[in-house]
Amino acid sequence: MPVRCENLLHGTPGLVPADLNQSCFCITIDQAKLDRALATDSGNPGLSFQMAETHPHLFSNVPVFLPAAALEDMQTTVTVIEAVAQIPAFRDAVMAWAPEISLVDPGPAGALMGYDFHLGDDGPKLIEVNTNAGGAFLNALLARAQSVCCAELVHRPEDGLTMGFEARVLAMFRE
Repeated sequence: MPVRCENLLHGTPGLVPADLNQSCFCITIDQAKLDRALATDSGNPGLSFQMAETHPHLFSNVPVFLPAAALEDMQTTVTVIEAVAQIPAFRDAVMAWAPEISLVDPGPAGALMGYDFHLGDDGPKLIEVNTNAGGAFLNALLARAQSVCCAELVHRPEDGLTMGFEARVLAMFRE
């Protein structure tokens, strides 16, 4: 039976993200707000309906609680990858077998690098690194349409990760 997360918190010392992921089924999306955001940002009033037809599981209605240690592991992995990519010997070794077009340096490192992780019982596993993280825009819309359940458990920076997202991305591309 679904349980609201805040009901789990009272009288449940030592509750961890895995417990919440198994027991918390808060509905966190304001569907009307998401529909309006998709319509407004895309200029297509029917986009939400079209996406629901073609991608019915694109947006989840339940939160996923991430242990702080898993987030730290993911951040460390990304930092290490980006540091290694700057080591001249590594770059030389990679470029020795890369296609000739890869030798062209377009300038900026890029925008919207995507580091996709799967979460398992033994922690996060990097499954893909890509340069076309277009899902970031959908996640920005989703974040704006969420109603936070378990507010005492959710860390959201004051300015939010989505506030000004589009403007910052456009600035990256202009740069």
